Parts: sequence; structure tokens; C-alpha cells
Amino acid sequence: MNDYTAEIMGGSVPEAVRAAVAAERARCAALCREVAARERGYGNVVGRCAAEICAEAIELGEVSR
Repeated sequence: MNDYTAEIMGGSVPEAVRAAVAAERARCAALCREVAARERGYGNVVGRCAAEICAEAIELGEVSR
């Protein structure tokens, strides 16, 4: 067994993937919240609500793509 195989079997690669997914999810949710804030500033209630709903769905892991 090589080091890479041991690393995969030991769980560090899946943990790294989970951490990367969590970081990307946080980045995307933050972007949606920025859009919501901008839309709030424009008085666009529909755009703001849509962006906030999107951010919440991303944070909850409900968005797969």
C-alpha cells in the first residue's frame, strides 16, 4: 500500500473534500448575501428575497449544482 492509498483509506482525503465543499458553500452563500444587500439598497424586495433564499439553501446544503 502506498502513502496515497493509506491516506484515502485513513479518511484524510474525504475530510479534505468535505472541508473544501464547506468552504465553497460558505463562499457562495456570502456572495448571495452580498447580492441581497445590494438589492436591498436598490429597493428590490423580490431580488433581495431570492438572494437570501438562495444563501440559506446553499448553507443548508439543499443546492447540489
